[in-house]
Amino acid sequence: MTLKNRLWIALGLFLLPILFQAAHYTGLPQPRPTPQMPEYASFRAPEAPTPSAELVPAEVNHSGARILLDLNHQNTYQIADVELFTRALAARGATVEYYFITDLDTRPLAERLKYADAFVLFSPYMIFEASEVTALRDFVAQGGRLLVFADAYRGVQGYSGEFPDTVSANLLLAPYGLSFTGNYVYNLAENDGNFRNVKLNDFAENALTSGLKQVVFYGARSVNITGGEALIRGDANLRSSLNDQGGGLAVAGVDASGNVAAIGSYTFMTPPFDQAADNARLIQNLAEFALSGQRLPALANFPFVFTRPVSLVTAGNAKLTAETLTAVAGLQTTCAESTCR
Repeated sequence: MTLKNRLWIALGLFLLPILFQAAHYTGLPQPRPTPQMPEYASFRAPEAPTPSAELVPAEVNHSGARILLDLNHQNTYQIADVELFTRALAARGATVEYYFITDLDTRPLAERLKYADAFVLFSPYMIFEASEVTALRDFVAQGGRLLVFADAYRGVQGYSGEFPDTVSANLLLAPYGLSFTGNYVYNLAENDGNFRNVKLNDFAENALTSGLKQVVFYGARSVNITGGEALIRGDANLRSSLNDQGGGLAVAGVDASGNVAAIGSYTFMTPPFDQAADNARLIQNLAEFALSGQRLPALANFPFVFTRPVSLVTAGNAKLTAETLTAVAGLQTTCAESTCR
């Protein structure tokens, strides 16, 4: 055997393990299959729900009405977040004020509510004081409107987890049979591009839902209703993040008196979400609801007449009978409860 043949044999023995290993890991060359191209013509891009309800301009002028928005309880919203709502109020002639105690304005809530038509609360985290709870209860009893909003996107993150915006709000809503759940609702079957952007089509007959065919809520909480009416409900596919259970979950409700409303979202008020479905119409309805209360006058609402000692003077032939004295005693009691003298 010549030297040349030996070299070829040695080279073959050297390359054989390499070729075997390469064939073992990569396999033998195979014919390349022709890729199947998707049928692009059949594709349809998802479209945002467009408004179906016609926006009706405000016909009733509520000139002189005052709406008080809370900023005094570590609320997690910005004024710009609800600008479309405040614009709707202003378009109806109302004045929007903010409740926020400072060194320059120390007036308590009871005094600020004297001349208000509605109190609007967005995502509070600070607990209301007992005097504030009493003032709001009296305010609603006199016909004032109370709107309370929560939103699953407004939670506060802490070291031990997320703190929902429901505790403080639920303390105010409890006497009216309404409460928020510290969850978010989702729908895997019917949504606006994300399972937390839920489409809602089930509405009760109410002024708040007038003209609505569909609304889209973004990061909504469910509302529990034990003494009132569910205004907006989801379908059977709407579920709660707490237990993945669903079926008829409500995201908005009103109490039995019709003066207190709980709405499980307000992200729909901010652009561009206000343009989805009938969200813009819902904003207008909420503004009208805030201004449509029939508040009964009380002695505490008069700023000057009862701020000083009051004398009762009889005129003409008027006699102080037992009935008259009973009425005067009732007036004194009412005046004392209203902090007038």
